[in-house]
Amino acid sequence: MKQNDSRNRTDFFTEIGIALRRDGYVTSVPDNGLLPVSADGLPLCRIRETGSVRYRDADIGSAERETALRKVVQATETVSEYMKLMDAAPLLKAQG
Repeated sequence: MKQNDSRNRTDFFTEIGIALRRDGYVTSVPDNGLLPVSADGLPLCRIRETGSVRYRDADIGSAERETALRKVVQATETVSEYMKLMDAAPLLKAQG
């Protein structure tokens, strides 16, 4: 079970990393179950494997960074929902 949790966490971090990099954000290697996210070369937030987003008020500080944080939260919610749906989907069988 623990191995499956680790795989799911890795899959989530991989998927959210792809989505965020596509939108121009930079992600680092996960640290203690948190995926660091940067914007414009500065730390913005950290994403937990559960899909929650942590940030420090000191890292926001402007309307542009608040907008960036909202976009990260939206992307995280979308990927989290997608991953849950994929986990719950029945396996498909190929015939023929």
